[in-house]
Amino acid sequence: MDRHPEASEGAPAAGDEPAGSPAPSAPVPARTLVSGGRSLRVCLVIGGSHIGSIEPDVDFTYVSLATQLQEAGHDVTLLHTDAPAGSDSPDAGEPGTAVDRGIRLVRLPESPIPLSATSAQLAVSHRVYLWLRDHDSFDFVHFAERGGCGFYAITARRQGLVLRRTTCVVGLFGASAWIRRASHDIIRIESQLECDYIEQRSAELADFAWPASDPALAWARAEGWELPDPAGARHIPGPEGWVRWHEQLEPVELPPARSDLPTISVCLNHYNRPHYLRQALDSLIDQDRAPDEVIVLDDGSPGEGVQEELDRIVAEYEFDRRGWRLIRERDLYLGASRNAAARAATCEYILVMDDDNVARPFEVATFAEVARQTGADVITCQLDRFESTGPPTAETIPAHRFLFAGAALPLCAIRNTFGDANALVRRRSLLELGGYTEDRNVGHEDWEAYSRFALRGYHVEVIPEPLFYYRIAPGAMTQRVSVIRNHLRSLRPHLEQIPRPYHGLIELSMGLLLARWGYFDPPPAAGESDDEPAPGPMTEPPPLPLRYRIADAINDRVKALRPIHRLAKRLIQGHPDPADTEVRAG
Repeated sequence: MDRHPEASEGAPAAGDEPAGSPAPSAPVPARTLVSGGRSLRVCLVIGGSHIGSIEPDVDFTYVSLATQLQEAGHDVTLLHTDAPAGSDSPDAGEPGTAVDRGIRLVRLPESPIPLSATSAQLAVSHRVYLWLRDHDSFDFVHFAERGGCGFYAITARRQGLVLRRTTCVVGLFGASAWIRRASHDIIRIESQLECDYIEQRSAELADFAWPASDPALAWARAEGWELPDPAGARHIPGPEGWVRWHEQLEPVELPPARSDLPTISVCLNHYNRPHYLRQALDSLIDQDRAPDEVIVLDDGSPGEGVQEELDRIVAEYEFDRRGWRLIRERDLYLGASRNAAARAATCEYILVMDDDNVARPFEVATFAEVARQTGADVITCQLDRFESTGPPTAETIPAHRFLFAGAALPLCAIRNTFGDANALVRRRSLLELGGYTEDRNVGHEDWEAYSRFALRGYHVEVIPEPLFYYRIAPGAMTQRVSVIRNHLRSLRPHLEQIPRPYHGLIELSMGLLLARWGYFDPPPAAGESDDEPAPGPMTEPPPLPLRYRIADAINDRVKALRPIHRLAKRLIQGHPDPADTEVRAG
């Protein structure tokens, strides 16, 4: 069983380039630049395709900033998100390029696990997070809001998981929604809704948001974006202003967390599968931080010999010594059985778990740390799917990793943007909400509950890591119930919020999506699953026409500096040589 990957000692040093890469130019003489007598380590995330526009102005600005910082003696990395693997750049070794100037150029690695996401932008954000998690030694990381590539990394910083000593800066160049409206275009597919959400949240969660464009800043404020301290959202004066700003800025500390870790009850639902239950219990014994309480609720399992096997499990796993409990109910079905376990729990939070899930060793500890740091009412995570009757091992490679953005209103009305039922929930908040609804012979009680939490103003977080393995097993409940009934259930919290004449419009949106996926009633064939995003890449609309040019004083200055402009153009339009990059996967 794999452990939570530890952050590396830091980004590669200037002398750590792979063999065969061009030698950088002579380093700038060391000088005392900041308190502590060291130069700054700065990463700037660039890439044309992920920013939602064919315009290169964002990357030109960041290459110019990288050049200024490098010339001032700082250690600079450009993380390129869309340079194709194996591409060559004829300019990579020419004098005056970024590599020759001593700027490290890194091609963003592909994910080691196939990613399934509503939008391509969310998948890029996850890959950026993985790389930064494993190179967690930067003083500053810069992202553009457009495309939301910093969403997961900034979220994880706020959760206290990574980048704790890093200042995250988001430039406001003009969000995709702003460009779309200025171009008299319209939302065509749900991935655009997700992109809009992660762009806004990355700017709101950043330590600083600076206006590369005054109109972009005005638009964001008019749209109600809750940007960080206005003192951080300002123009930086003069060509050397950025360097001084970096050198003089004090580190941005995370908000103080509660001093104690919250207590956690694992509420594990079981029905007729003691062989899977044993694997789930083994994964709880193997936790880095033991749960404070484990409640196994058997929902009236009718299988021959199952009740006797449960008695053997209680004895074998020493429930009495561990303080664990087995509660036997009589066919309550999922919503009611989850409520019964929650009522029996005694801890501040409940970790909802099903018998066919297998916890990663760091699941309880990670949930506890994020709950302490954020105080959230609901905390979900990403989902790794595997197909096996046996437990996953260190060699298990998940079939897919499904990515979730969290409380992405309004997209969560028609797509599960939250995650699986396997999540951490504040017990008091769940009881205030009335618990899960208790419909029989229908699923999506978790999606419905998460939407209701979000719509009623409770704090919902999503962790960028997958904390458990989600088993795809023949005969699972999700393969036996009506897809349409499931999705009608998940609509209910949203229908409660809008006037009745518009209910049909929301239902139509869901129906069109299900029709595009090929779902129908009666239930889908065995092997299909209806409670995660449909596997495989989503069809994206063609690139949007850009008729609105961003009025940007910084970009104007960059274009006026013709040598830097040519350097940036060669970097962005060409691609780095594979030998010039760090290729460590997340």
